[in-house]
Amino acid sequence: MAMSTLTPPVVARCARSASRSRSDGPASSSRVSRVTAAAPARRWAPSPGSPSRRFRTGPRAAPAPAPSASIAPADGFVPAIDIARDTAGATSSISPAATRLSDPIADVAVDAWSVTGGTTLGAKFAGVETKLFQAGLLPYLAYLYFLGKDEARTPAASNFGARFLLLFVFATIPAGIVAKTRYGDILANVDVLHGSSESLLTVSNFLFAFGFASALADAAANGGDDSIGDESAGDDGDEESLLKRRMSAPAALALLVGAAGAGSFALSLGAQTVNLGPALHEPSNALSVPTWAVHVSSVTEWALAMRLIYAFADVSGNKNWRNVSVAMTPFLASGFCACTFHLFYNSPGVNALVPLQALLTLLGNCACGVAAWSVVKEGEAMKVDEAMKADETNRVMIPPRVTSSFDWAPEPNAASVLKLAAWSAIGAAGVKYGELLCGTFFLEPTYGKALAIVAAPTAIWCAVVFGGTDRSSPGSSFLSGLSMDKVKSFGKAGTIAYVIVELGFWAIAFPVAFGWYRVAEGTWLDLADAGDKARLFGAGAVFVNGVRALVPLRLAAALALAPYVESAMGGGAVGAGDEDGDE
Repeated sequence: MAMSTLTPPVVARCARSASRSRSDGPASSSRVSRVTAAAPARRWAPSPGSPSRRFRTGPRAAPAPAPSASIAPADGFVPAIDIARDTAGATSSISPAATRLSDPIADVAVDAWSVTGGTTLGAKFAGVETKLFQAGLLPYLAYLYFLGKDEARTPAASNFGARFLLLFVFATIPAGIVAKTRYGDILANVDVLHGSSESLLTVSNFLFAFGFASALADAAANGGDDSIGDESAGDDGDEESLLKRRMSAPAALALLVGAAGAGSFALSLGAQTVNLGPALHEPSNALSVPTWAVHVSSVTEWALAMRLIYAFADVSGNKNWRNVSVAMTPFLASGFCACTFHLFYNSPGVNALVPLQALLTLLGNCACGVAAWSVVKEGEAMKVDEAMKADETNRVMIPPRVTSSFDWAPEPNAASVLKLAAWSAIGAAGVKYGELLCGTFFLEPTYGKALAIVAAPTAIWCAVVFGGTDRSSPGSSFLSGLSMDKVKSFGKAGTIAYVIVELGFWAIAFPVAFGWYRVAEGTWLDLADAGDKARLFGAGAVFVNGVRALVPLRLAAALALAPYVESAMGGGAVGAGDEDGDE
C-alpha cells in the first residue's frame, strides 16, 4: 500500500492562512518541534534535471530558529519535515487551535490509504484512491461468496487464502493512520508498519496459490501419471525425501515465513555490515530488504496462481476457471503499480500510480466476481450432466496426457517452498541495491518510465499464461473459443452484444483518460482545445486497445452478454445463428 507526504507549498499556505485567521494567538512553534521529532529524517531523490543531490526549496521567508529536535541534512538531502517547516517560515503567531484546524497532517490522518491528501495534487482531487479502494470491497465480497459455493469446488487452502486478504485490507487502515499521526508520513515511508501490514498479503497469496498447486498434484496422481508421484516419493536419500515430502498448507506457510525471513534479514545485515546503502547513496526512505522480500513473494505467488488456475480448469472439468485466471490480470498489474511506486522511492512525482493501482484493484474485484459466478454456473451445469449421464463424470478426471500441460507446476513440498523463499530474499536484495546501479533512472521519476515498468511484465506474463498452452490439449479450447465466429453464432444477439461491449469500453475509456490526466498533470483537459481533444482520444484509444492486446476481454464480455440480449429479443437469435452454422 502506498501513500505520499506533504508538499512544502501546502504547509506554507496552511501556516499563512492560520496566521491571518488568528494573529493574536500565543506562540506555537512547539507543535512544529513535536511533528519534527516524531518524523524520521528522509533524504529525497534529486528532482528531474538536477545534477546534484540537493533538494532546492527556492526563495522562502526567513526561517525561524531551527527547533532542537530537527535532524540535520545528510549527504545533500534535506529531511522532508524540515523542508516543510523552513518553507512555512516563522510560526510563532499561530495558535494551537488554529494549527489543529489547518495542519495538513491532521487533516489527512483519518484517510489511511490516501497519498494525495495534503498535497498540491490532492487539494482539488483528494482521496480518489481511497474511494476506489472502498468501491472495490463489495464486488470482492461477491467474489468470495461465489468462490465458497460447493459448485465451484475451490480448494480449501485457496478459499481460506482469498478470505484472509480481508485481514490485510483492514490491517492497512490502522497502520496508515499511525504512520500519518505518529510519524507524519505515508505508510510506504514507514518501513516497519509497511512491511508488517504487507506481509499479510503474502500469506493470503501463498495460501491461495498453494491450494491450487495441491489440487494439481492430487489430480496428477489420480490421473495415472507416475512422473510427479515418483518425484514426490523421493527415493534418492533421506534428505531429498524430506524435501520432497508432501506438506500441509500451515506447515508450508511456516517454512516460507521462517526461511524467507531469515534469508532477507541475513542479506540486510550483511549489506549494513559493509555499509552498502550509504556507499551507493541510497535515499533513506528506501524499502528494507525484508519489506522488498514481502513484495517479491506476493507478486510471484499471485503470478503463479494465475497459471495454476488456468491449468486447474482442465483438472476440474470446469472450463470457466480460466475466466478467473484472466480476471486476475488487473490484480497483477496493480501489484506492479505498487512495486513501481516503491522503485521510485515513493516519490510524489508519480503519486498518480496509487490511484491507478486502486482503479486496477477495483477492475480486478469486479472481473473476479463475474468470473467466479461463471464458475458456479458451469459447476451447476456439470452437476446436472453428471446426474443425467453417469459416463459424463469421466470429464472431471485428468486424461493421462493432460498432466504434461502442468508438469511445470510447483509441488506442495518443502523443496518448492524453499525455492520461493530463496527467490524472495535474493530478489529483494537484487531490487533494492540493483536499482542504485542504474544511475539517476529511478531518482528522476516520470510517468513514461513508470507505466512501462508496470505494463511490460504484466503483458509478458499474460503471454506466458494464456499464450503458451499446447494447442493439442483440451486446455487450448478456451482461447480458440473466444473468437468473433463464436460471437456470430448467437446471430443478431451476438452482434448487438458485441456492439454494446465496444461502446462500453469507450464509455469507460474516456472518463478514465480524462480523470487520469487530471491526476497526473494537476489540470483538467480543455475540450475546446484541439490538442487536448487529441490527447483525450489518444489516451482512450490506448486504454481500449491495451485491454484488447492484454486479453480477449471484449470477446468474453460479448459472449457473456449475448444470452441476455437473445432472451430480451425473444429467444430467436441463437436458433437462427445455429441454423446458419448447420448449413
